[in-house]
Amino acid sequence: MGILKRTTFLFILILFVFLNSLSLHAQTEQQTNSENTYLHVARSQLTIAFDEYNKGNIPESQKRLKKASEWLYKAVNHSKSDKVQLESEKLAAKIDSFRLTLNKSSEQYDLVRFLHHASSLVKRETEHLIHSYTESSENNRTLKFLLDARMHFYNADHDLFVSHDSADAKLELDSSLEYLDKAKAIAPPDLKLNVEKLLKNIHDLTLLTESNHDLWEQNNLVLSLNQSVKNLIKAEAIASPAEKLQLNLIIKNIQKIKSDAQKTNIKIKYNSIMTDFTLAINSI
Repeated sequence: MGILKRTTFLFILILFVFLNSLSLHAQTEQQTNSENTYLHVARSQLTIAFDEYNKGNIPESQKRLKKASEWLYKAVNHSKSDKVQLESEKLAAKIDSFRLTLNKSSEQYDLVRFLHHASSLVKRETEHLIHSYTESSENNRTLKFLLDARMHFYNADHDLFVSHDSADAKLELDSSLEYLDKAKAIAPPDLKLNVEKLLKNIHDLTLLTESNHDLWEQNNLVLSLNQSVKNLIKAEAIASPAEKLQLNLIIKNIQKIKSDAQKTNIKIKYNSIMTDFTLAINSI
């Protein structure tokens, strides 16, 4: 009988702890969703604006862009993060300026970039709210800088792999490095090692994305393709006119394969760094 009572008591205790955990998680999720409402709506309006632009409906696209910027300005007044407030205001201003000049010849990449940055802001705000429930005050500033660094690193994703805008990518990567430097200055020893690794890898990524840099020669595939092109150019010099046309086509195809290989290597490096960001943030 005593064993039965103890078993029943333990079951009730476990059930109580489990339900309490679910309740706390629900409260956290509810507050997170509530705080993010403005950013979520802004992102949804940008999505509609993009869809309407693709349909050729410029007036409706402009209308949705206006609504997106209005919701971003609301986020400025309600966000818990100073960084999200600042970036929301900057994004809203860019959207307003773009909206006034929007026409059928405008670049789709601009709309996609706005959408990407809005998604980044939602992610940054969500992480800030979730971590704020468990984060101790002594590590709070380090966490904040890491979140800010990862937000800018996430922004660079679009510039690197969609618009292929090296100037915008460098601005975002430089901002990420700036916040990592701030995190490094105050991070505890164990975390400092992770931050230093992030700094080194992002520096390397920045070098890899510079078109005039020769680090790609360290890649065996690219090195082999370069050698193939050199050999084909030699062959082209002694080939007949018909053969030259064929060789020229082969050279162009090899150059394309080389370019694709370079982009793949950058993407692998980028994804690896993003994983390191997550590990560093979750270790706090």
